[in-house]
Amino acid sequence: MNNKLNFLLIVLLTAFSVSVTSCDDDLDPNTFEGASARYVGNTYQLTKVHWSGTPVDLDSDGILRWDLMEGEMSHLKGFDPYRHIGVVQIHRSQSNSKPTSSLDFLVGLPFPVYTLIDGKWKVAYMMYLSVSPEMVFHNDGHWTSVTYPIYNYSNHPLIGKIDNLVVTDMNPNSFNIRMECCLINEKNELEENVLVYHYQR
Repeated sequence: MNNKLNFLLIVLLTAFSVSVTSCDDDLDPNTFEGASARYVGNTYQLTKVHWSGTPVDLDSDGILRWDLMEGEMSHLKGFDPYRHIGVVQIHRSQSNSKPTSSLDFLVGLPFPVYTLIDGKWKVAYMMYLSVSPEMVFHNDGHWTSVTYPIYNYSNHPLIGKIDNLVVTDMNPNSFNIRMECCLINEKNELEENVLVYHYQR
């Protein structure tokens, strides 16, 4: 008798577990609840930081690179690999005209802080830009990115040159954060181009 009860209990628990885990799959992907369920609660690791300008040498090792995560940032003061986690949260704002449903991407973007030494710009340390760009859901089932405002940092004038920070190429397994900014190139000149941070689940 006990064996039969135990067997029945196992069957019931298994059925309950399957029904709970499949709840998200049952949601309509064309609704905000269904679409956002694929992202909320996920954590993403920063795996690549790609500079679209001429290659740079942040850590002064003599090697010019486009991928700044490849031996560049990890050697610099202030670099913290434990801060390279992206978290996705739900954000809902109600306005008088129309409710808005969106996802917030909470991240800390590593960015170089330069100092002038003997007439040449050198990276002093890495700082982290705490940002939370949004993806807004529309009733027809698609997402659009909202440009995130970057405010000036009084001790770092280059931050003021950051513009058009947005989320791109979003899917449940990865996303990019793209921004226009300036880095110092090998000619010791300020160069404007695009920096892309790639996050992978």
